[in-house]
Amino acid sequence: MSFNEKNMTVVVMPSELAALDSFPLRYGIRFSDEEKTQIDLFDCKDHKETRNKRLKVTANFIGQDDEILTGRFILSDQNPPRTVVTVIRPDNESEDSLSDLLTLLRKKKKISVEDLLEWHPLYLKGAANTFEQLIELIGKKHGLVSKKEQEDLKATLNEVFKHWEQAEDELREVKGENQNLAMENQEQKEEIERLKAEKAKAVSQDQVIMQDEPRILIKVDRDINYHGSRTTRLTFEDGSRNWMKVATFDQDLSVTKRAENYIGKRVRTSCWNPKNDPGKWSRMGYFRNIYLADYPPTQPG
Repeated sequence: MSFNEKNMTVVVMPSELAALDSFPLRYGIRFSDEEKTQIDLFDCKDHKETRNKRLKVTANFIGQDDEILTGRFILSDQNPPRTVVTVIRPDNESEDSLSDLLTLLRKKKKISVEDLLEWHPLYLKGAANTFEQLIELIGKKHGLVSKKEQEDLKATLNEVFKHWEQAEDELREVKGENQNLAMENQEQKEEIERLKAEKAKAVSQDQVIMQDEPRILIKVDRDINYHGSRTTRLTFEDGSRNWMKVATFDQDLSVTKRAENYIGKRVRTSCWNPKNDPGKWSRMGYFRNIYLADYPPTQPG
């Protein structure tokens, strides 16, 4: 099922982060301690799928006293009914790190659902949104948190943040690799299609295409006189060269420009020869076109 619904029903589990931390502090809402609760999201937008198969969506929902609220939801499960992992208010820049802090404090038994519900009004005022603010509130209600405990909590948080930063870096790297791969795949398709078109054209003119072995192109020279004609000359890493008569085969210089873009790459050149004399022009070092060596097959289908 595609993840693009405008409206959806999601589930809040009683023992998960959303019910224990996110909704109580951010929205002042408490759910059942024993049963899962369904809530309806509407006007959903900004749908995204994450690398770990979680889903992100910004949506409205009905809160207490029939108030329409907005949240950035993170959902698990690709198929409905989806489970709310957490929900974040879209109007607070520190929200992402706050989720990790709340989870850590709860697991360390420093806060409870009741505490978060009590501090919800302070949260809305920006007074229960940071590590220091929450430590101060915990100290006032449950007793001071020792300096050693605070240092341990901060160290643990830093490890959590470091993990997420690494994950984000990896995700950006994967996205970059995917984009590069997509570009390479598109370039490969274009190269193969060009070679197929050239072969068809050569056959229609009773010519045979011959391709050289892959070589690394190191230089392209324009306006080189070769056998009395103006040509483009290719020079390869192994010292070999090829020429193309510009007036006959490259009046718009499209092949020459392509060759200039391929400098430093492994390429193949093609040459057309008469069927009754297969090596006539290739023996003289002429070429008709140029391709990236790793893409088109020697004999295109």
